[in-house]
Amino acid sequence: MLINIRVRVEMAALALKVLSTSLAVFLAPSAPLRAFGIGALSYGATILMGFVFYFSSSQHAIGVSQTLKTITGVSLWGAGGGLTGMRERVDVRVLWLVATMSGKALQKYFLEKGEML
Repeated sequence: MLINIRVRVEMAALALKVLSTSLAVFLAPSAPLRAFGIGALSYGATILMGFVFYFSSSQHAIGVSQTLKTITGVSLWGAGGGLTGMRERVDVRVLWLVATMSGKALQKYFLEKGEML
């Protein structure tokens, strides 16, 4: 069932990306990078809004915490809620994964920009 919603959301996002990029290039042909930026932004925003809408308003509304558990297979927070005792409930593996992937993305960004200089 999640594959079905993913396919629909990504299809809508891709269509909007193509349309917004084409429209931006048509309106301002002297700024092609801005057009591709607008397309990428529209793609990301459509993906985000599509999934947030699905998981918050459908009959399968499960909340953000459960959504993370469904998508990643790992619960970010343990049982219980609130901010008290947060250190005991944080899943260190997920935080380590986030830090590693963010570091790699940052490293890739600087390497790509370094080639331009």
